[in-house]
Amino acid sequence: MMRLLKINILMLVFFGLACKSHDIEQKPSDAEVKLQFEKANKLIIRHERKDIDEFILRHQLKMDSTGTGLRYQIYSKGKGDFPHPHDAIVITYRVFFLDGNQVYHVPLEHPDTVRLAEGNLVNGLEELVAMMNEGAKARAILPAHLAFGMLGDDNKIPGATPLYYDLQLIKINP
Repeated sequence: MMRLLKINILMLVFFGLACKSHDIEQKPSDAEVKLQFEKANKLIIRHERKDIDEFILRHQLKMDSTGTGLRYQIYSKGKGDFPHPHDAIVITYRVFFLDGNQVYHVPLEHPDTVRLAEGNLVNGLEELVAMMNEGAKARAILPAHLAFGMLGDDNKIPGATPLYYDLQLIKINP
């Protein structure tokens, strides 16, 4: 439903610009195009924020937020060190759409090992993991711009989709 809304908003922007410039000689200025895209973007962000707020309320979560829009809760603190850029981290996680459908699951028996600050994690997870120490468990909601953006992951996650993660930072290897 949210994806359809976003597509409709972008189509309205394009049609609005096309209708406004139906004269052969009259094309919208770069400033007009930029303004229309900014309006559409703000509308999409407002709807996404509303969906995220409703998810948090529906699940009675107590989450903090960062300036980037990441919502998170570290619900089990670890006892180890905090990771640094370029450390290899071992993580396990589950990823859900905000409607509750699970998208991915990396179980404890087969965790992922990824290197930080090298483009191996989406921005929201990089930000989350930096706040966790070894052994910590956290849940987070990543707005689309911190997850897979407007394009999605070319597999199961469509573009412009916020995601809910439940993640454990098992080990840090410098």
